[in-house]
Amino acid sequence: MENKRRVLIDMSDYHAAARAYWRTAVMAGLVITAWAVGRVALMDHSAQLTVAGLTLLALVASLKPTQVPGTQVVITPGDVFVFLAAVIQGPAAATFVAVAEASFVSYRNSRRWTSRLGGPALMAVAISVSACLFDLSQSWLRDRGALGNATFLAAVLAFSAVYFLLNSMLLAAHQSLKRRTPFLSHWKANYSWASLTYLASAATAGLVHLAMQQIGIGALLAAAPLIAVSYTTFHLYFKRAEERLEAGERIHLIVNNTSDVIFAFDLDGWITYVNPAIETISGYSATEMANQRFLSIVHPGDRARLSDVWQKLIGGQRCAEGEFRLETKDRRPKWCSGSWGPIHDERGRQIGVQGHLSDITEQKTLQAQLFHSQKMEAIGRLAGGVAHDFNNLLTAIIGYSEISLADLKKGSPAYDRVEQVLRAGERAQSLTRQLLAFSRRQILLPAVLDLNTVVDNVNKLLRRLIGEDTELIVIFSPGLWLVKADPGQIEQVIVNLAVNARDAMPNGGKLVIQTANVRIPESGDPAHPGLKPGDYVMFSVTDSGSGMDAATASRIFEPFFTTKEMGKGTGLGLSTVYGIVKQSGGEITVKTEVGNGAAFKIYLPRVESETNELSHDESGSPANPGTETILVVEDDEILLDLVTYVLTNSGYNALQAPNGTEALSQCERYEGAIHLMITDLVMPRLSGRELADRVASIRPEMKVLFMSGYTDDVLGSNGFSLAGKPFLQKPFTPEQLSTKVREVLDYVGHTRTAGGRSQ
Repeated sequence: MENKRRVLIDMSDYHAAARAYWRTAVMAGLVITAWAVGRVALMDHSAQLTVAGLTLLALVASLKPTQVPGTQVVITPGDVFVFLAAVIQGPAAATFVAVAEASFVSYRNSRRWTSRLGGPALMAVAISVSACLFDLSQSWLRDRGALGNATFLAAVLAFSAVYFLLNSMLLAAHQSLKRRTPFLSHWKANYSWASLTYLASAATAGLVHLAMQQIGIGALLAAAPLIAVSYTTFHLYFKRAEERLEAGERIHLIVNNTSDVIFAFDLDGWITYVNPAIETISGYSATEMANQRFLSIVHPGDRARLSDVWQKLIGGQRCAEGEFRLETKDRRPKWCSGSWGPIHDERGRQIGVQGHLSDITEQKTLQAQLFHSQKMEAIGRLAGGVAHDFNNLLTAIIGYSEISLADLKKGSPAYDRVEQVLRAGERAQSLTRQLLAFSRRQILLPAVLDLNTVVDNVNKLLRRLIGEDTELIVIFSPGLWLVKADPGQIEQVIVNLAVNARDAMPNGGKLVIQTANVRIPESGDPAHPGLKPGDYVMFSVTDSGSGMDAATASRIFEPFFTTKEMGKGTGLGLSTVYGIVKQSGGEITVKTEVGNGAAFKIYLPRVESETNELSHDESGSPANPGTETILVVEDDEILLDLVTYVLTNSGYNALQAPNGTEALSQCERYEGAIHLMITDLVMPRLSGRELADRVASIRPEMKVLFMSGYTDDVLGSNGFSLAGKPFLQKPFTPEQLSTKVREVLDYVGHTRTAGGRSQ
């Protein structure tokens, strides 16, 4: 909020004409007040006591001024004593009493010195002029012998009417100039009916004076019609005013208890009303927001846009829902949604702007989380697709490189060049595996695990990785529940997080790994908003490093995003962690601040079963040459030739089929035994799974080895599971191919794996 320097008289919201008027009125009021004080000082002792008594009575009567509902008019019984002072002691006494009463009321009800000085000054001008006119009229009537009871009361009422007109016109002119609105709109809205209060006060003062002069009952009779009219008018008006007040109080209760912020502004942009909800949203109270500009709490980045909206609003346009940021009292940005429109008076002229705000910070946060999730999913799909295409290419690059190296003389230039190609292919292979991990499309081999055991297994490795200047603290939770995940992948998660923490502590520090059981009730847990109800096993990796700001933390799981120097990081470490955790059915959170380190927490669902499924994807002993017949089914021609070449070189009789239809035809017409079929899982027209199902009836004794560069979610999208089935993940080396083929051929446990069945 803008800080304003406290000054004795704040006129920052006055334009030049209003300032000139105000200064002129105040100076005139001060001069007249000085004149009145001087005249009272020259009065005799009894007159001074009378003036003092009337002043005291006026102050007592003004202790509880009444604000008339729907107006700016303040009614006090002190006006009776102002008129009495004019009737008994003349214009100077009336001015003295009026200024004393007005100063008393203004000082108690206004915080602005412009009001504390301006109100009494304008009243001094109005009462002195009208009282002088009354004094002159009394002298003129008395000289002509026409000052009877009724004439006297009529003169007092005329005096009150003149006083009302001058006072209300001066105040209306003040507001009209300040707000640059028509004079009559202020006078009619706030003062036109209030002459009745002046008339009633004058009639009362006149009756009191006549009674003091012992005129008799005639004075009461002379004023009776006026009193009856005044009473009837007051009764009707205040009855309607009370009805309006009750309706206003109901609206006031609604407005004060709504969670939305309700604003009203004048055409200069100053806040004229704001409900208490502003404190919940901004931290500022309604009192603190009074006499401030709304743009002062708008976030600097949105002020220009809101200024354009304001120009439309003061031009009479309505503005639909618009989102922008407020800056709270503690300087935090908070998102709000606003709707605005003009305020018109009874003549249809715009006199201000109204609007309401809703706090949408939580909604924006959820939208950002959804957008982030969708972005990560889109990046993951792209990474998975690219990785699959690379897998086929890398299988050929790595395979032919190894075959070429076997035919070349070690140390020759050609050997060295091919070796470099092989190393580049192996690095690319590692990169595709990381992409698949991030995209949650790698093949996992889950097992039931005790995370305490997994952490303990990598403990020694971590101590070598993080260095001696980093203190490693491992806290095991006793009675830890079991989870189902790929143990190798979970170890990779721990290592990646530890290495990332080490890089954040170049001068050493503290690394804490901790495990714990976490139970999320059905009602949810505010501390873990992203977790569904259920039981989880949590392990956290916390460092005392440099930490991250919010912008960096929001992107750390994106692939290839890194804050490290060029050449010191691929940007795939944390994205790999993210993919492994998500693919394992878990959640990962990070809490970090600049200078206060980072805490990564991984939550994996609890499992009850302790039974592990057997896996046949283990590397066996070095492959022995074979003589069996093997049918190779692969739609990639380069890869088909490579696999056939490797198998033929290993002594096998290798048959080729570029697609499932051709493979099915060969199984039908080949006269000899086919011991093994190696088939790609994803092929056009006839997939590897469908092919295995079709040939099961033709060659029930034939074993099947599946291979794929595709991923777990693609393979599992049609209900197919690799659990318990021989599988070779692309890219693979010739040695891995030979070893896997030999393992499947020699394994007695499964003679059929097609169609998801085992025998």
